[in-house]
Amino acid sequence: MSKPISPLGRLRIIYIASGALLILIILFFMYTDRDINRMNIDFIGRCGIEVADTPKEKVYLTIPDEFDAVFSAYNNIISAVGYDLAPHKGHRAIRYSYRVLNYAESTDSCITANIIVCDDRIIAADICSLGKSGFVKPISETSVRSRKRVTLTRGSDYSLSAMQNADK
Repeated sequence: MSKPISPLGRLRIIYIASGALLILIILFFMYTDRDINRMNIDFIGRCGIEVADTPKEKVYLTIPDEFDAVFSAYNNIISAVGYDLAPHKGHRAIRYSYRVLNYAESTDSCITANIIVCDDRIIAADICSLGKSGFVKPISETSVRSRKRVTLTRGSDYSLSAMQNADK
């Protein structure tokens, strides 16, 4: 006959099972995040932009239900290559920011590629500079395929200052 498990033994089994489940959940999200990172880097690479292997920043955000002037200006910028944040209003998203490595025309080292992901899909992408001659330009595979490739040069209608002034 087998001995019944004591209450302390049951508690230990529950703790062990809970710990194992927690480890599995953490591993799942680590691998999912790694896959999304790989998707982002591959996408950016197909647009002719070389970035660091890991994001320099990862920000969780909610696309607002009502766009302020800055969100409206950003949505106008990215709509030039077919993105639209409007269908994602109220949804949770993640912005991954990568340091751009092949932007030779800039004296700034602040060139960043941003990818906004919602439900494991890229819903917006841009390259920007936060330097004093800052800019924001949309990037997409369709702009590359249609040969309307975004040229990575300084000076643009998509300037950071224009976005900031839109809020005034």
